[in-house]
Amino acid sequence: MASQEGEDRTTAPDKRIARYDQYFDLRTFSTTLKKTTKLVPKTQKKHVLLVRRIIDSRGRHAATEVDIKSPALAEVLREINRGVGGLTLNRNPPVADPKLFFYSRVGIQDKLDVENAKDVPDEGFIADLEAAMQYIAEDHSQNLTEYNLMTSQQEITYELLWALIPPNTLVYHYHQYTEQPQILLAKEQ
Repeated sequence: MASQEGEDRTTAPDKRIARYDQYFDLRTFSTTLKKTTKLVPKTQKKHVLLVRRIIDSRGRHAATEVDIKSPALAEVLREINRGVGGLTLNRNPPVADPKLFFYSRVGIQDKLDVENAKDVPDEGFIADLEAAMQYIAEDHSQNLTEYNLMTSQQEITYELLWALIPPNTLVYHYHQYTEQPQILLAKEQ
């Protein structure tokens, strides 16, 4: 019995992330969602994250947005990213940029460890946090690998510069024309 519960917990996050393509349908003149992956059985739990790839009018990938269906996970992300401007976590449903999950990975893992250490852990909350960690592992695995490799050598590429400087970080800069040092506040793009 215990082994079945453990198996259910490890496979549950996999089924709790939905992926859709959002595009403008010229037949109906409206924005439409189409499943990106194969259909899953109807007996599953509700999705925690809904990943939407936004397709422009020419059929090209324009952006990716993540709808957060779990109120508890949205609250954790609000807490981790308190004071960061430009976030849309207060919408209904909360919407996040995929980079937000990369920036929040350490805080989500810490929250998961704290919840697992409790005498009576909230299984639903743990499943939501595990789904978020699985999303990070799936969509940011290459970024994490390259980021860890580059930072261990004290180097960074232009493509990973966004990962090095999270929003609301103070950055030192020497301005050559005024010949004065500056402290800049990094903001979200």
